[in-house]
Amino acid sequence: MRERRKAHNNAIFLMLETLEPRALLSGVVPLAAPIRPPLIAALRVPLPLSPPLTITTRYGNELMIQGSPWGDQVLITQSGETLTIIANTITSTWPSPDSGLFVYGNGGGDNITIDASVTARVTVVDIGGIADKITANSLTTYVWADSIDIISGIGYINKVTVFDGGVSKAPGDHLAEPIDAGSTIVATSSLWGTGATENDINQGELADCYWLAPLASLAQQKPNELMSLAVDMGDGTYVVRLVNVNIFPNVIVYERVSNLLYTRGNNEFKAITQTPVWGLIFEKGYAYLRFRQNTYNSLGWGYALVSFTTLGYAATDTVLSTVIADSTLVSTIRTALAAHNGVVSQSFSTVPSDSPIHVSHAYSVYSVNADGTTITVRNPWGIDGAAWDANPNDGLLTLTITQFRAAFAKIDITN
Repeated sequence: MRERRKAHNNAIFLMLETLEPRALLSGVVPLAAPIRPPLIAALRVPLPLSPPLTITTRYGNELMIQGSPWGDQVLITQSGETLTIIANTITSTWPSPDSGLFVYGNGGGDNITIDASVTARVTVVDIGGIADKITANSLTTYVWADSIDIISGIGYINKVTVFDGGVSKAPGDHLAEPIDAGSTIVATSSLWGTGATENDINQGELADCYWLAPLASLAQQKPNELMSLAVDMGDGTYVVRLVNVNIFPNVIVYERVSNLLYTRGNNEFKAITQTPVWGLIFEKGYAYLRFRQNTYNSLGWGYALVSFTTLGYAATDTVLSTVIADSTLVSTIRTALAAHNGVVSQSFSTVPSDSPIHVSHAYSVYSVNADGTTITVRNPWGIDGAAWDANPNDGLLTLTITQFRAAFAKIDITN
């Protein structure tokens, strides 16, 4: 029996020496070899792979890339009027779109690069999910991302920690509709179109000229900067970046609103035909923020200076007293417009009977003529609002310096 056991132990020793020499060198002899599944068994469970991405158009002339949840790799370059898009190793070419390219990462830990060769307007939206890496090497790139994302390069960047009002980052979530919105329609037009212009602003029944005239002025003077303040999220919602001036220190807030447009009565923007819709979206975001009432009626009456501040621009308020010489007034406005600063004029509560300017109304200052004898302003209504010149439907009114001073109490200029 003892000889049989010894022979058996020798057999085990020889087997272990053959199969596990490293165990013997460590001075440990296992009683039994561990049972491990073959390596091929672990490879039978497929890892999620980044699928081909969907590239489509919307609103006629916007190009859109929809990402997946699986960590997409996207590189965009441009040659002439042709964009080359490499999305998850698949290459395609597209004509440069008039209204821009929108890349929606959908929060999957993406790596998105916009090459320096790109001159088309590109908007990258990657909010929610795990950290992404976004490289924006083009000045015409707009990035909307999470605060945890790694962003490098140039362009206009918004890093969102939270949305205002407790709104989540889940797709489609948004603030409640303004309680006095009345009937609404779904927006079917581009947010920015081919780019913001002052002619996109056409005020209606709401008494918020103090809000719309600064927007029109910024659209004329700083359209690229203005377009960094709002984005189409691609899920039926928009985000507007504003400054809450009701608390100190002032803080940036992100208002996320739905794509339902207000059409109550003589609607403020003729929303049924308004395109692009950015003016409506800014108005809707401010309806929530201004007094935290979430009503359009709360937008009634205000000051252009506060509006500029709410939009993120420091501004100065200059009263047009008789102490200021005509030449100083003209020089001040001309210098501001040359520097692409926003300029808004606000009228007196009474004006001369022959003036085309409406009382207690804000106008964006459009231009000063070459010899400094006239100033042209724009009515945010989008029409002149008075019989004054050959084109009553452009909103532009040209006044002599005397007429301007008789009608306007002050001007507000961004710094």
